[in-house]
Amino acid sequence: MGKKIFENKFRNSTNIVNIGWQDNVEKELVVEGLTQFGYISGYKDAADDLVDKVLGISLADAYVFPIVFNYRQYLELVLKNLFVKIYGKNTRMDHDLSKIWGKVRDKIKGETTKEQRKFIDSVIEEFQTIDPRSFHFRYFWNIDYSPTLPNEISVDLDLLKKRINQVDSILYGSYGV
Repeated sequence: MGKKIFENKFRNSTNIVNIGWQDNVEKELVVEGLTQFGYISGYKDAADDLVDKVLGISLADAYVFPIVFNYRQYLELVLKNLFVKIYGKNTRMDHDLSKIWGKVRDKIKGETTKEQRKFIDSVIEEFQTIDPRSFHFRYFWNIDYSPTLPNEISVDLDLLKKRINQVDSILYGSYGV
């Protein structure tokens, strides 16, 4: 066994990443949001990289689950981050994108256009229709062992990536550091 995958300390070595440095940098530079930025952009960038890797190859079907999950997670995190900026940390949230978006949508009218908000409405509606609680691309079974997704479904990965990038161009300022 020897080496550990996870350790509760910083390590410096090839292929080792450290989590927690953000707090020190935020204090030194008097900024905030590096951790949120890492989570939000990390899920989106990982999905972007996977889409770029699989477009045009037959193995794309095997990658659809982590791709869609990562994009949905990106959406959930960016919306929850907006929610906390607007309302503070006193309210619980769940995985329902429509509920979270519904609470922040009108609060960002000054930073977005009506067309931008309608566009985000349409993206969230598509995700809510296929994966309302963030379980369908994470798990292949429901609690009762029924399938989480229908037997036949297709996903346009290129269009998905483009739409998420459009959402990101609208909401990036809410989390980008």
